[in-house]
Order: sequence, then structure tokens, then C-alpha cells
Amino acid sequence: MLFLILLVIGYFVFLIIFYYQKGLVFFDVGYSVFVAGLLSFVGIYIFISMLVLIFNLPTSTVYKKKIEEILSFQQLTQSLQVGESIEAIYQALLENAINITQAEAGYVLVSENSFTLNHQISQEQQKNINHYLSEKHKEILTLPYQVLSEENIEGFESLMLLNLYEKKGENIAKLVLLKKYEEGFNSEHQELLDTFAKQVSISIENYKLLEQVIEKEKLQQELDIAEKVQKSLLPRNLFVGHNIEICAISESAKSVGGDYYDIFNISPTRSYIIIGDVSGKGTSAAFNMAQMKGIFQSLAHLDMPPAYFLFYANQAVSKCFEKASFITITLLLIDAEKESLSIARAGHCPTLYHKAQTKETFYIQDKGLGLGIIRNKNFKKHIVTQEINYQKGDTILLYTDGISEAKNLKDDEYGYDRLKYFLNEHIELPPAQIQEKLITDVHLFCEGLSPHDDYTSLLIRF
Repeated sequence: MLFLILLVIGYFVFLIIFYYQKGLVFFDVGYSVFVAGLLSFVGIYIFISMLVLIFNLPTSTVYKKKIEEILSFQQLTQSLQVGESIEAIYQALLENAINITQAEAGYVLVSENSFTLNHQISQEQQKNINHYLSEKHKEILTLPYQVLSEENIEGFESLMLLNLYEKKGENIAKLVLLKKYEEGFNSEHQELLDTFAKQVSISIENYKLLEQVIEKEKLQQELDIAEKVQKSLLPRNLFVGHNIEICAISESAKSVGGDYYDIFNISPTRSYIIIGDVSGKGTSAAFNMAQMKGIFQSLAHLDMPPAYFLFYANQAVSKCFEKASFITITLLLIDAEKESLSIARAGHCPTLYHKAQTKETFYIQDKGLGLGIIRNKNFKKHIVTQEINYQKGDTILLYTDGISEAKNLKDDEYGYDRLKYFLNEHIELPPAQIQEKLITDVHLFCEGLSPHDDYTSLLIRF
């Protein structure tokens, strides 16, 4: 159309000049600025437009191709954002890579998940190509990408290999693209696919991180349930008798722990009080603690002396616990009618006793081994029971090593002496206030450090 307009204008100018020379035109239009300017402008504009059009014809396909590449990259990005699985991410990479490079076949081989995605290629062809690469071109298997156009490979003349890597440098997948003619891939394909590969690697890493977050969230929910279950195992009713006041507090260093205390009223005047600490921390210790509650509850109904109680408990632990696990406990049998107290210790922290009449505070430190350390009848030899007649105002403090071994910034322990001094200083307070001040004092001593172990405190006042 432009060429036709240029011809018409040229012919029109030729006619004006021709008829002017013949004397048929009496006015020389060349002297008209408007007509001359109009014809010149139209002629020059049409000529330049033709040149622009001619020079742009070869590059129009390139622009179209670039637009397709951009659209494909956008499509890949959207696919990666909404990918439901790692397999979907690799599938998006394969489809977009084939569209961009106009490859006739291709496949993705994923290392860690051991699955393969393919397009227009059989498993047998894929197997032979992998064998060809591993046998003849081992050096290229670690490069980011490589193009081969050397020989016929299963009917294909061109092959492009693209390796995908994690941040740590570990190869996670291989993308292989194939064409049936030589020199089918170029450097532009390499650069574009390398960009795709980086985007896919980031998406896969984000997907894995998301899976870890979801898994941690599930684990946290399970731990929250375990924490509620564990707290439900501890007694809510601390009533033993009208003349005995008991208060207790227990906290875990983690969501769940292995500290344990319990009260079993076996008659209107007789009660077992138990405090224990299962070896280890976390869920394993909490699971063993739950087992011990069932064992202690069964033995408490038999109403036996503390020595026999610990002996049979040790037999049960020997059968239920792993060899590396054990539990330390202190067992009290209170007889309110006789105002007597039987104490047996199985490797647990010494019991702190305060006599109201003499204002004396001392530790009861009988020998004893934790349940599950000696797993035979010789355990009897390590059980010592001490009988005490208590009086009004006497106070007993049972605790776990989370209190006595609490550490501050200087790595100093709270210790037995400090605990004894604390009880002497606050003995006039009600038991509940003593408990609160004890925990506060331990936290102040730790100077803001989180407790490294579970801690439990149980205070009894007659």
C-alpha cells in the first residue's frame, strides 16, 4: 500500500511537470509553498515508513518470541506459587522449558524423590540417554548446563542438559531436552533455562521450608496436647487430712517433662505422698512418667510398707523402662492417727525437714538408688526406711533437682545450703506463700536464664 501511494504521487508530479512544459498548465505549482511542501512531506514520509517496515520484518519474529518467553516465565512463576507439591513444580518447569525451546521431547529426573516426569519420550529411551550421558559425558553431569550435538541419540540430534542445585550445592534434579535436528539449542535457551532453574530451586527450597514449618506446627500441637494430658495426670486434690496442709508446683523446662508428684489416700488416716524425677527430658521422660503413675497407683492400693513399695516399683520399672532410663523418688507414708511418718528414698534429692518445736532445719539423707538402676533382688539392700513422729507446725519440703541445681550466669548452683537458708527465713509464712517465694527466689538467682531442667516443689505442714 505504501509503495502504491509513492508511485501515485510520483506519477502525479510527473504529469504536472510534463503538462507545464507543453504549455497546458499556465501556473507553475512549484511556486506554491503549500503544494510543494505537501507533496514533499507525503513522499518523504511514505519512503521512510517503507524503510522502517522493511528493516523490522526480520526482527518481528524475535520480538514475538521474546514476548512468548516473558509470558512463559510469568506462567512458570504463577505455577510455582500455587504448586501443590514438588512434583507439580517440576512439571511446570518441564512444560515451560519445552514451550520456550520448542523441544520435541524431554524429561526431569529428580534425585531425592526418585521420580521422573517425561514428555514425548519412552522410559526405554530415557534409560538409554541416561546411560549415554553417564558413560560418555561424565564431565558434563556436574555443569549447570551443556548442549550436545555430536551424534544420533535415540533418534535425537540435539540434547540440552540442565542441572538444578540447592544452596548447599547438592544436585537435586536434571532436566533433559531433545530435538531431532542438529544445533537445536543456543545460548539464549541456556540463559533462559538457567533463570528458570534458579526460580525452581528457590521454589523447591521454599516448599521444603513450608513443609518443615507445617511439621513443626503439627508437632507443637501434639506437644500442647501432651502437656495438657501430663498436667491432668498430676493430682488436683491435695487433701490428706484436716490437720495437714499440702501445696505443690511443677513446671517443665520444655512443653512436657519427667517430674512427677502424687498423693494416694489408702485409708481415712493413711496416705502415700510421692515425688519423682524421670531421667531425661521432653516426651520420652513424660511417657515414662505416665507409666509410673499407673505403677504407683496399682501398688498404693496394696497398702504395703515403703520398703516393699519401692522394691515392687523397681521390678516394674525394670520391665517397662529401657536400660538407660531410671527414676528417682522419695516416698512418704503418713499415718495421721499415730502422727507418724515413714520416709524411703530411692536416689532422690534429700528431704528438707523443719521441726517447729526446736526451730531446727535439717536434711534427711538416707542411702538409696533410683528405680531401674539395679534390676534384680539386690535392690532390697539399698532401701532404707526412716520413721519420724511429727508434731504440730513441722514442715517438710520435697523438691526435684531442677531447683537445687538451678544455675546463674556464673554457672553457680542454687544448692542445698541456699535452699535450707531460704526455708529458715520464710518458715513463718503460709505454705502457699513459701512456694511462691521459693520459685521467685530461684528465678532471681538464675538472673534471667531459662531453667535447664524441670522443677517441682511439694511442701507439707502438719
